[in-house]
Amino acid sequence: MPKYKCDKCSKEYTGNFCPNCGDKKTKKDDELMTDMEIVADILEDTKESITKKVKLVNRRSIMGIILLLIAVMFFFLGMYYKTAYYNDEKSNKRTNAYVAEDSYNYIINSNYFSGYMSLSGSFVISGVLVLISNQKKRD
Repeated sequence: MPKYKCDKCSKEYTGNFCPNCGDKKTKKDDELMTDMEIVADILEDTKESITKKVKLVNRRSIMGIILLLIAVMFFFLGMYYKTAYYNDEKSNKRTNAYVAEDSYNYIINSNYFSGYMSLSGSFVISGVLVLISNQKKRD
């Protein structure tokens, strides 16, 4: 808030009246804002707008990184279902084996693999788009 100098008692004040002598500020006082006050107001407004933009950019960056981490998780889940298969009918040790026959297990695991890879791809695309829009907002 700008400060004014009273014409009668030479005290500085803010508002419409001098608290010392009660003199009312004049129109010329409104027009005579010092350069320092103008610069201070501009800097304060700029600081607030930059702070808001930085908070928004940081939120978007975090959201993009989280989406990419979820994509990596789905990728490794898909790779697990594709590669980790073991079916020993004699000892009942099974990994990703649901029925007795291998061909059905391969079909079931390939469906899991396809689903997790689709999810992974979707999250990669979403994460990259969020990060790209974040970069454009930054510029």
